[in-house]
Amino acid sequence: MSSPRTSTPTSTVRSPPRWTCPCSPWPRPGRARCGFGGVHCVEGTPGAEFHPGLYTRFADLIIRKGVHPEYDSYSGFADDGGGLTGLAGYLKANGIEAVDVVGIATDYCVKATAIDAVKAGFRTRVLAHACAGVAKATITAALAEMAAAGVTIV
Repeated sequence: MSSPRTSTPTSTVRSPPRWTCPCSPWPRPGRARCGFGGVHCVEGTPGAEFHPGLYTRFADLIIRKGVHPEYDSYSGFADDGGGLTGLAGYLKANGIEAVDVVGIATDYCVKATAIDAVKAGFRTRVLAHACAGVAKATITAALAEMAAAGVTIV
């Protein structure tokens, strides 16, 4: 993985051609609902910025999730209320058939995104070395749940 296009701490899509689609929470100030970890990544705050080492200038699409205050939004594909982010449609429209998911937290957002990717019909891998989770027990459980759902853990 020598290209900056493939080093991203969020959802990376790999299939010829390579596409990168970072996802980030983006709740609006005063209307955020984040069940895990409290309110974070609120629109317009420094916590909502991508890490400076993430090459977003190479991103083909940036998915903002968590924009509906009445629902948590762990997945890059949909919120907990079923509202779609448009990621699946975008990937399918561009002929993408397989996705690699990386990021934080393994036991919440990575898990939800990977399982939703499988449900949407994508061959899905989680690159565990490029993920970080909350707690060893919940990471272990999440990896098992993803594997049972058809996600390949690398």
